[in-house]
Amino acid sequence: MHFNLILGLVLICSSLPSSTFANELMLSDVKSFVAGIEQKQKKSTNFRDANYTIIDDKQSSGMKIYVFVSDSVPDESLRKMAIDADRIGEPLTIRGFINDSIKDTTIRASELFEGIGAGEFSVDPEAFSDFKINSAPAVLISGGDDMENYDVVYGNIPLKDSLEIISREGKKQNAEFACKLIELGKF
Repeated sequence: MHFNLILGLVLICSSLPSSTFANELMLSDVKSFVAGIEQKQKKSTNFRDANYTIIDDKQSSGMKIYVFVSDSVPDESLRKMAIDADRIGEPLTIRGFINDSIKDTTIRASELFEGIGAGEFSVDPEAFSDFKINSAPAVLISGGDDMENYDVVYGNIPLKDSLEIISREGKKQNAEFACKLIELGKF
């Protein structure tokens, strides 16, 4: 799972001097956000176990899916994308921190994803650069280490629709993987 960033934020916030109200509020927000994700993860364990074979195939085959988003995507769309990405065990991928601030990003994420049981995200500016992603949202499936073997769909559309487009029009390996992801997510 992609809890490294979230757990890292908790550790960073825990180490901040708690003499100011802002630091205490931020730590409280991060802990609440992480607790919500942990609760969601406990509830979804059976789903993930039942689909472990598909997830394991994804890792062993070198296939990768990215759900690229930015803070400019409408809130409701981000929430829906987070829920759909969670259904296939993937985080949302952002280019960098909001205002170059871990604090601003954490607060924004906790406000945005509160109560929906999803909202994992990964900060990966290299993926944006490597795949030349200049606008978001975008869904990309990459087939292995070959940086040219990928298919991408741009637009504020449901994840299932992006996967269906790739399954119909994408490179064979990516199209097959998109079909597996549609099955995995039970869309």
